[in-house]
This record gives sequence, structure tokens and C-alpha cells, in this order.
Amino acid sequence: MIDAAERELLRHRAVRAWDDAKRLQREAARLVSASTQTLRVAEGLQWEAVGLVRASEALRTRSPESRTGNAVTYLSPDAASHGRTVNSALLEALVDQTIRRWDPGEEDRAEACGQAVGLMASINLPTLVRLQQLAGRQLGYVVGAHDAGAALGLAIATQPDVSIIDTRLDVANGSDLTAVLPFYAPRTRTLLLTDDYDVAAKAKLAGADVMSRRFSDQGLLSWISEAAA
Repeated sequence: MIDAAERELLRHRAVRAWDDAKRLQREAARLVSASTQTLRVAEGLQWEAVGLVRASEALRTRSPESRTGNAVTYLSPDAASHGRTVNSALLEALVDQTIRRWDPGEEDRAEACGQAVGLMASINLPTLVRLQQLAGRQLGYVVGAHDAGAALGLAIATQPDVSIIDTRLDVANGSDLTAVLPFYAPRTRTLLLTDDYDVAAKAKLAGADVMSRRFSDQGLLSWISEAAA
């Protein structure tokens, strides 16, 4: 189990890492914006080039047949390839809001009694309630979230001993959350609930344990007992 002094140090480092990540995200957004502006300028120049070529053709010959083809091609606004964008602004807002609202009172009382801290996350309310009830039998302080933003915010704020993440989350999926947790909560033991072989393999490479979403109560309690020791 993580002791109080180490948890506070981890929390401080995680908040700084999150601030750095937001700064880098803003810088990346500015670069994308600058690139988009550059592309628009280039498109404008190409359009002008097309006009100049056509004007030159018209001056050289009066034959309409000689002007049937374009001498210069151009990029249309739709020609640029745009990947699927992630709503990073929403994720950032949820993380920041969660960190601001976090109340350390219950966590402090749990630590004073030598009890561990846990984070549960699932978009499915019955699953989330079940996870919290089971974890509450063995942990002193348990927090829950139904979206990846709140879950990441709680991981940063509480630095839990254990986290149990369902692949089904709002904003981002549990696999994505599991992949970044080691950067913000390096001492947290994480269990990902999934029945997808590829997702499970990816989670294991990130250092997480894996269990079926059709888990048994005893199986989950055994994992919590071992992970929180």
C-alpha cells in the first residue's frame, strides 16, 4: 500500500505532469492552426497560378481548343487528409473539474487507519455500483467515475493503490485510460475489464492486469486483496 507521504509526492508530480500535458496540447493545437493557415495560403497561390496560366494561354492563341486542359493542378480544400479528431477540450475540462472538486477528507481518514484507496470506472451504472460495493469491503476509500476524464482526474488527485477500469467508458475508452495511467499514477495497480483479446494484450503491455467483464465477486475480491497489499 502507498503511504501518505509518497502519495502526496506522487500527487504533486502528477499534477505537474498534467499541466505539462495541457501546455503541450495547446502548443500542438497552435501548430495545427498554423499549418492549416499555411495550407490555405498555398491553395490561394495555386488558384492564382491557374489564373495566370489561363491568361497566358489566352494571350498566346485565340484557338478555344488550345484552352481545353488545365496546365496547373490545384489542391481543393477537401484534398487535405484529416484524421478523426478527439475532443481533447472536453477531456481536459473534466479532468480539471474533478481535481478541483476532490475532497481529501475521506482519503485522509482511510490512510490514518492504514487502509488502501481505490478507483473504479465504468459507464454502466450497475457495474460501477457493483465494483464500488465489492471494493468497499476491502479498501478504506473508494471513488467512482463513469467517464475517462473524471477517472483520470481522480487518479491524479487520489493516487489510488488500485484501479479497476471497465473498457466501456464515456469520452474515451478504458483501454486508452489504462495506457496513460502509468504516467499519472505510477504506483497504482490497474485491472482492466475486457473480453477483447487484442485490448487485453495491449493492456498487459502497459503493465495492467486483465479480467473478464463477466467477473465473479470472489475473483475480483481476490485480485483487490493481492493488489492492495
